[in-house]
Amino acid sequence: MNRKLLQFFILSIVTAFSYNAAQAEDWKKIDDAGDAINKIIIFPNTPTKYAVASDLYSWSPDRLEPEFYIIEGKGFKITNDKGNSFGQPILDSLFVLDVMQIDAQNMIASCVNKTRGSIVKSTDGGISWNKNEVDFNNTYFVTKFAKSNNKIFASAMNTAKGILVSEDNFDTFSADPQLSISSRDIQVSKLDANMIFVAGDNSYDGGVMRSIDGGNSWQSFDSGIEGLRIHTVLPSGMDKSIVYCGADSITSEGVSFGKGIYQSLDTGKTWHSVGASGAKIYDLDFHPLFPKFMVAAAGSQGIYVSANNGWWWEQNSIPIQEEYKAITVAAPAWDTTGAGAVFLVGTSEKGLYQSAPLRTDVNNNIIVSNRLEVTKLYPAPVADYFTINWNNPSSGRVSISISDLQGRRVANLIDSYFPAGVNEMDWSQANTLSPGSYLIVLQSEQETAILKFIKQ
Repeated sequence: MNRKLLQFFILSIVTAFSYNAAQAEDWKKIDDAGDAINKIIIFPNTPTKYAVASDLYSWSPDRLEPEFYIIEGKGFKITNDKGNSFGQPILDSLFVLDVMQIDAQNMIASCVNKTRGSIVKSTDGGISWNKNEVDFNNTYFVTKFAKSNNKIFASAMNTAKGILVSEDNFDTFSADPQLSISSRDIQVSKLDANMIFVAGDNSYDGGVMRSIDGGNSWQSFDSGIEGLRIHTVLPSGMDKSIVYCGADSITSEGVSFGKGIYQSLDTGKTWHSVGASGAKIYDLDFHPLFPKFMVAAAGSQGIYVSANNGWWWEQNSIPIQEEYKAITVAAPAWDTTGAGAVFLVGTSEKGLYQSAPLRTDVNNNIIVSNRLEVTKLYPAPVADYFTINWNNPSSGRVSISISDLQGRRVANLIDSYFPAGVNEMDWSQANTLSPGSYLIVLQSEQETAILKFIKQ
């Protein structure tokens, strides 16, 4: 890497994102939400309403499944006014892992009692629940609900049949016989309801499972994330070909090592690291109104935030001691009036926090540069064509694409094998781009390089 490029790269690390709320004093604690927050539940059709599941003590997501033992929980609470006040605990005494509001009257919740899990229901909008009628006789427990078309899916741990499917609001359900996986998360793409992604726990099978036909068939991928435990998975809200996941690596002795945030540009087939190296990533979310804003719960490292659809992440501080972990995050659909995105963060022992609005400005040419390096792009500014030179650290496939500054892909240029060393390519269709600023993205099997350029 030449000296000028190195200077740009260092400068970009320091100033590529300027958050107006990146300091601890810009977080406020939400009173009466509880102390050990294990889940924040967003109700999409009611922006001012959300719920938090809190418990008597912290559940550590680091633990192996056989160590999971819940004595007693504190249910969940609902706020209808953005956290200014909370109602009385619902399902008190039970440990609640997730809640889904199916419609105005029907809700389901995943609960745990000691080492047994169950799904309980309400048919009157959450006023009463059937918890007294349900035996906790399942050794597995549901970690997340997700809806795709007319089906509700659930991910489950402590089982090798960790994807449950129901077509009658969980009056009845079955395990998907195609899958042998223990799962910590399941997400449906907001851009395509037929695309479903499952986070695999490597106690049984790691990687990310993907369905592109609404759960009728599944494929397993782990290229770039081999052997990792995937805590969370999140399809992009701006480009359905982009998916993110958060991972750690766990030894047979139960020691967990943070592995950070991974990105896939091909709907989950191959993965590469994009940020939070060394952090254990337990949860990911994007803002429903401004999906370029993303947030990650990173345990003892607090949270990481991104403002360009996950291409770059910056660590953010919350006013808690380091031994208390950021376990869960959420981005409610609140009107930010251009001020930026508001995030909620649940911690293991210090309660719930709400951020001030976060926003960014991208001001630098080089945003990301690894050993895969763009050495030249000309003419500058780009007119009707350009030539790009880049250095390949080793021979292999390289894909080149163009995105806008929010991370939305606008053009695919090439995906081909290139030798090690300096390579060159011409693109004669730059006239199809509207005037403005863009990112040219080079992706190899191991690395990513991104360069900002201007189209006249």
